[in-house]
Amino acid sequence: MPVVLHAVYDSRGVIIAASRTDPDDDKSTPAPIPQPGEGNYYALIPLDEAHVKMTLDQLCTTTRVDLKKKRLIAHDLRSQA
Repeated sequence: MPVVLHAVYDSRGVIIAASRTDPDDDKSTPAPIPQPGEGNYYALIPLDEAHVKMTLDQLCTTTRVDLKKKRLIAHDLRSQA
């Protein structure tokens, strides 16, 4: 089974909190829990090989969650300027 990203994200798809779990490893980090009433969303996202190799910080700052398909997409840094 693939490594899964547990992601808490906002209405723009920006990842607020995340952890990875490997279904084959029972010592994986537990998932973050979204706080109710804060406008946050939660998704389980299977990671491809390239994303598995990234550090969690790098993964959260260079990608965001596609709100419709619940998958990771490249983060457009130009839109923040």
